[in-house]
Amino acid sequence: MTGKRIVGVVFIILATTSCGNQTSIKPSKPESDTTRVLQLLMDSGVYSHLIPDYSTLNKNNPFGDSIIFAKDWNKHSKDVYCFFPKNLKLKFITSAEICTLATSMNNDSIHFPGFLTINSFERKDSIYRILIQNTCVIPQYDKQGKPLLRWREPLDTFPCLFGMLCGGGVDMMFTKHKDSFDVKIEGSWSD
Repeated sequence: MTGKRIVGVVFIILATTSCGNQTSIKPSKPESDTTRVLQLLMDSGVYSHLIPDYSTLNKNNPFGDSIIFAKDWNKHSKDVYCFFPKNLKLKFITSAEICTLATSMNNDSIHFPGFLTINSFERKDSIYRILIQNTCVIPQYDKQGKPLLRWREPLDTFPCLFGMLCGGGVDMMFTKHKDSFDVKIEGSWSD
């Protein structure tokens, strides 16, 4: 009789604890359409090597295999970088941080890797249009503050030049149909 009582007590404990655990489990938040579109953008526009000079995105990268993304490049980058899926290996940093890293890494044979920017992000009804660019940075000064470029005066007040004859981009359109998106490449360019 005691064996049956123990089994009964264990059964009641398991049943009540597992029910309590089920009520505390919260359903996962559905993914936004913007997040889904940005995942598609990375999968079809970047990771598929469609974006020009893809190989420069990981060359000499201080963040390993994470692709650098300028989060303050323009209003489009500022507005959408927080919607990128968290599972992507992206490192979001500011233009000033990119310049500082590029200056600290620069020497005769090592240059800072390319990085991504969102040049345009538009959404009208169920259609998204995004221009994503792979670009580069050229420090104007070395680690000691000496000019690297052979001009009398710096070309800009910022200590780095961005996007001079490097990379390129892709213009993509994403159209939602029920629960899926059609992806269309509208154009591409190389610098």
